[in-house]
Amino acid sequence: MSGLKKRALPAAWLSLDIEDSDPSLFFQYLIAALPSVDPQVGHVSLSQLKSPRLSSEKAILSALINDLAKIQGDFALILNDYHWIEKQEIRDSLTYLIDHLPAQMHVLIASRSDPPLSLSRLRARHQPLELRHSDLRMMPKKASESLMNVWD
Repeated sequence: MSGLKKRALPAAWLSLDIEDSDPSLFFQYLIAALPSVDPQVGHVSLSQLKSPRLSSEKAILSALINDLAKIQGDFALILNDYHWIEKQEIRDSLTYLIDHLPAQMHVLIASRSDPPLSLSRLRARHQPLELRHSDLRMMPKKASESLMNVWD
């Protein structure tokens, strides 16, 4: 590797399943994953979410976005198996979050189907980097070469 050191991107990883389509659980898990990037993130929004006096979703997301904006350096939020999310409330909130992302934040969504987000709008702004099934296919010779390069 010619003397270059790879730098790992700090990431919050959230693996989803069918039960996570409940908005309250989804946001609790999402916020609980973020301290792996920065331990100071999410305290206000989590307390708003758990408060008996319900805050609006936008107020909770705004508090979360403000926390995320304070993080120094690039980081990622990875949502794995997003195809399990069925509630429009979560989809709308994620769209709001993506529309207001701090510049240093990157959202990676792994899904077995296109996420029901405003992909055409994101494509028009050249924001998404998409890897599709066809991008991941390799011919046997190419797969063999790639594996040999890993072991060299």
